[in-house]
Amino acid sequence: VESQGFANYGGFGVGVEKHWRRKRMLYSTMLTVAAGKVSSGGFSPATNFTDGINRAWKAAHLTFSGNYGLSPTFYTGTGLLIRYREVDWIPMDTTLTVSPWDRGSLTGQLILRWEIARTVQMTQVFAPLDLNGATLWQWILMIRL
Repeated sequence: VESQGFANYGGFGVGVEKHWRRKRMLYSTMLTVAAGKVSSGGFSPATNFTDGINRAWKAAHLTFSGNYGLSPTFYTGTGLLIRYREVDWIPMDTTLTVSPWDRGSLTGQLILRWEIARTVQMTQVFAPLDLNGATLWQWILMIRL
């Protein structure tokens, strides 16, 4: 019996960003490491993965983006996300074989940035991970040192 399901990931990350401005454009590159917990779900009744909750995950992201300044404090843009993610999906039930979705991925991003102050910025990022509805949402608080 084979079944497919989905998973919801939650966690926190720490990143370093380098950005530069050219007129109304803001270009950036960011390296992030993140970790958290994931829970699986959405399986058909024929397959039961009861210990698929609160599993550990870790990831690394590399992002390149270009953002256009709509005003002195608001930017919108697109980016390219290169991501590697590992998840502990090894089940306690040895009769099950769990095959995780692709560990690495390359995808585009839609980005909104709000520069609250010269040293504080809020960013929201949306990235489609595949054509089956998997998405990545990020809410980022950046503090410039």
